[in-house]
Amino acid sequence: MFSLFTVINNDVSLNELDEIFTDKVGILIRKHRKSKGLSIEALAGICEMNYSQISRIERGLVNCNLNSLGRIIWALEIDPADIIPKYSEKAPKMP
Repeated sequence: MFSLFTVINNDVSLNELDEIFTDKVGILIRKHRKSKGLSIEALAGICEMNYSQISRIERGLVNCNLNSLGRIIWALEIDPADIIPKYSEKAPKMP
């Protein structure tokens, strides 16, 4: 887990940390959606969300609010810990 000391000493700003977190959450949502054989449109329908919002979340373009995150977790039938990254992990590059 990142501490403020780690952030300062590794020249990682809090904004960069937010971006890493947002990217990783999106990547993990996509991974679980695909493992369930769901399209973005199908997941959006189950969640009662706009498919473009799901797409933006998966690509790390927007932050996901807690209500939306809860809907996605429920729809994918996963544990919240399955898509909440540890801050010690680096975000993988988008495929």
